[in-house]
Amino acid sequence: MYRPAPHLLFLGLLAAIPACASRQPPEVDLGPSVIPSLSAPAPQQSTALANPPAEVETGWVGSDRATSFFDADVSLQLVSVAQDSRCPVDVVCKWAGDAEIHLIARTGGVHRERVVLHTNSRFETEAEVRGNRIRVLELAPARRADMPAVVSYSVQVEVSR
Repeated sequence: MYRPAPHLLFLGLLAAIPACASRQPPEVDLGPSVIPSLSAPAPQQSTALANPPAEVETGWVGSDRATSFFDADVSLQLVSVAQDSRCPVDVVCKWAGDAEIHLIARTGGVHRERVVLHTNSRFETEAEVRGNRIRVLELAPARRADMPAVVSYSVQVEVSR
């Protein structure tokens, strides 16, 4: 049985390399490429600039009493904060965490609605109640690694219509 010498095979491969290297693969236009990402999805562009609300008010809402907006046409009261997994401000975290904020919204002195909002923009941070947009701006106090469980929260909101 004939077996070529190993050094001849090696020389044959060396001779083929320059021939392969000189050829460029043909370019094929596949259109725009989409590469999936493991990072958070890009936030959707807000239409607030295109259609600014006629009125905007901000304020702090607590659980001890209702906070009124637009001359008491809208009032909000903090019911509870559930699942506060926000990253403590004195720690470096891989994920910002989230807190679930439960509010009671009253409009026109008659309509009452429960609203659940979040501090993390991956979840609902704003809601609409009878033409009024309610958006979470901040939840206080900020968590700290050495801080025990928070008993009393307050949330800063923006109400627009």
